[in-house]
Amino acid sequence: FGPVVGSVLLLGLGPTAGIFTNIAFYLPLTLFLFRTKFTGHTRDAGLARTRVGLVDSLRVLRDVRSNHTLVSMIMLAGLGSFFIGASLQTSMPIFAHALGAGGAGIAYGVLLFANGAGGVIGGILLEVTGRIRPNVRAAVLSTALYGVTTLVFAFTASYPVALIMLVISGAANLASMSISQTVVQLLAAPKDRGRVVGLYGVAANGLRAGSGFTVGLLGAALGVHTSLGLSCAVMCVGTVAAGVYALRGHRSVAF
Repeated sequence: FGPVVGSVLLLGLGPTAGIFTNIAFYLPLTLFLFRTKFTGHTRDAGLARTRVGLVDSLRVLRDVRSNHTLVSMIMLAGLGSFFIGASLQTSMPIFAHALGAGGAGIAYGVLLFANGAGGVIGGILLEVTGRIRPNVRAAVLSTALYGVTTLVFAFTASYPVALIMLVISGAANLASMSISQTVVQLLAAPKDRGRVVGLYGVAANGLRAGSGFTVGLLGAALGVHTSLGLSCAVMCVGTVAAGVYALRGHRSVAF
């Protein structure tokens, strides 16, 4: 939902005023948190908090390596994070300039809005329809759709096609993350659930730095369109591999 609000502020107030307005949104919450001296969870006293760092994540991965489904879901989260991650939004001005329908600022804002709107639409469809069940098939297909639509966006010269691909990409990305995390939560052993979900979080968020290399650094040498397209292609291949790996496991949800 953030990109939707950000793009509306950009288009409505302009870059400078929009950024400062966006920052101002966080001021009340920041002041409130400064004055809040406890978490509000009265039952947390004496409970050890689960914190998963880089070394711990490798240990957890070693512990769950026999569960192919869990490993494949973590792989899917890592693939999307490492090969696309935050690079799509940060490189959006370049695509806006290349596709430029009207002013570059307007083109950028609309592209950003389309991607954010896709996430909102995807979330609503998941909750309202209830037709997409959280299983391996849905996780793999949504991740593959995320990669394919972003690949088409990277190379298209059509502004309307780019908008459509971004909407579908945003919806598929949200579905992929939601479904894969749900599968992880359902399959993880109760005593290890916190550690396994922490490992999933490391893959889904910690590997975003990799997109700075796969898209950013390679983009300086090959061009952002090419680097993003290649990253998406590798991600799609990895997604297929994760799906095959899950199929070969003995413990898996209905595929």
